[in-house]
Amino acid sequence: MLKRIFLIGALAPILIAEISAFDAGNVNVDEPYGLTENEKVLLENKKKVENLSKGYTGVDFKTNKALERIDGIQSVVDSLSDKTYNFETKLLEVEKFSNEKSVSVDQEIESIKKELKNQSNKINQLSKAVKELTTLVESINAKKVVSAENIITADKEENKTISTSMSAADKLKEAMRLYDIKDYDNSAKLFEELISVKHKPAQCNFYLGQIAYSQKSYKEAVYYYKTSSDLYKAQGVQAPNMPLILLNTANSLKALKEVDKANNFYAALKKQFPNSDEARSIN
Repeated sequence: MLKRIFLIGALAPILIAEISAFDAGNVNVDEPYGLTENEKVLLENKKKVENLSKGYTGVDFKTNKALERIDGIQSVVDSLSDKTYNFETKLLEVEKFSNEKSVSVDQEIESIKKELKNQSNKINQLSKAVKELTTLVESINAKKVVSAENIITADKEENKTISTSMSAADKLKEAMRLYDIKDYDNSAKLFEELISVKHKPAQCNFYLGQIAYSQKSYKEAVYYYKTSSDLYKAQGVQAPNMPLILLNTANSLKALKEVDKANNFYAALKKQFPNSDEARSIN
């Protein structure tokens, strides 16, 4: 499920101005960030389907050409059928109204029969061509569907959750252990899984913010810190790591060239937690 977009102003009620949380979790922006594992797969599928569509541009052109040829051939077949009908009608009239056979009448009848045979052969050949082209178009379209299905199936296989046999509590311990040894990728996967089952999401979002911050993914960090703070606030408590959340959010905004917004967070940190190590670290 796509994450909603909020304003970071709710992080600290004393802030002078609201701080934008950007477009975190939105896969439709040019540079998506703050994505869950499922959203990352959704984004990857989107890119692959777009590439698949681009790759089939030439195939679609050939398909359209084949359909145009089918329409053209069918028009010729219809025209020949009309001519055949006219020849058959003329032959019946000649045979019906000729009481006396003559060489000229016989010749005309033979000429009509010969033309009818030629028309019949042409219709058969053209009908065969229409059938072959129709089969070609159906084959091309079938391959496109199969290719798209293969992409989605492959991505589903790659996105199988890890450690499904672990309890949520054990998974959290493992996520913390991996975080402590700086195995951030696997740690983040476990935190995402825990969030998906609503197991201590406030804590998990905080550590995802820490991971993003350590990897200099500052937009993602801002999103996760904001989400963590909001979740603690919804529980009626302040985030236990609020000084660090404020400091790292400010540093992230500064790195993103959002200097005025960063200064608001620095000010909030100094005013709310003047004796904290985080406040003292500000120059």
